[in-house]
Amino acid sequence: MLKSTLIFFALFLIGSQAKAQETVPGTSDALFSLKSKKDTIDFIISNADLKTKKPIFLFAQGSMPIPLYADIPGQGITSLPLGNFDLKNMCKHYHVVVISMPETPVVVGPDHLTPWYAYTPDTSRANAMLDEFLLADNLENYVNRANKVLSFLSKQKWVDNSRLVAAGHSQGSRIVAQLAATNPKITHAGLFGFSALGRVHERVWLNYKEAMKGSVSWDELDKMQQQQYEFQQQIVADKGEDIGLVPWKSFKGIGFEGLAKIKTPLYIAYGTEDKCAFLNELIPLYFIDAGKTNYEVKRYPNLEHNYFPVVNGQPDYEHGKWAEVMNQFVAWALKN
Repeated sequence: MLKSTLIFFALFLIGSQAKAQETVPGTSDALFSLKSKKDTIDFIISNADLKTKKPIFLFAQGSMPIPLYADIPGQGITSLPLGNFDLKNMCKHYHVVVISMPETPVVVGPDHLTPWYAYTPDTSRANAMLDEFLLADNLENYVNRANKVLSFLSKQKWVDNSRLVAAGHSQGSRIVAQLAATNPKITHAGLFGFSALGRVHERVWLNYKEAMKGSVSWDELDKMQQQQYEFQQQIVADKGEDIGLVPWKSFKGIGFEGLAKIKTPLYIAYGTEDKCAFLNELIPLYFIDAGKTNYEVKRYPNLEHNYFPVVNGQPDYEHGKWAEVMNQFVAWALKN
């Protein structure tokens, strides 16, 4: 947790209290907390320059309780959701904002980090998560939290409300798609590693791809698909007893038709080695049917889900392309 010696100043909102810290230790980032009886929403502004009026660029990270920062001995405070971006370029144009995952500390040390940098109450148990996080891990909650943050920011004198950009990766792209569909103040939306379908639907597609490649037999595929159909029945039948099914019930996918109804300009970028990337090839067909023209679908050959090149079947983590991919979206949003 952050040191208690840090200086806080208070701002009051209707129904909640907001606190902003001057800087996150070891960074130039500003940390804000919107507090209510039911939730505390922590969010940061990267390389904060609150004397300069700029639009907001909200980035929604993917799934799992990934904290905003890892505190690793010998490395100091490391930004996790924004670590691969060209923040100098992004912050030149925007106040770059990231909201902490629900029920997740802002800064987490190695005693509570999994090997993939997710927060866990117990590192001795694989995939251990707080029940509170599982209950909060649903689309409606993420959208509500984002809207509260955006509402707060819109009232600040250092925010230019003429433009509001939202971008999300993986699960975050589903959140941003829903934000764009329901919040008319979003002027530009970027969807990265996106799928318009639900999670079980994706698994059914991926299983079929394995059979097409010959990795499994058609008889094996029958068994695999039947498992997914039964899992979908379990999800639908659940009355809230299994909290592990909360995100499965919630993230059903906006669907191609729902995506095409969004009036906000959309930028959809994907790597060809991302497992469900091929589904994005269908999106322009639905946009054409709906008469939607304010969009761009960008294909990145040989990049995987996190925009690392694939070499000999494995991600090349030394030559990631996230900064390039995001900068191209930033440039698109500025000119559209």
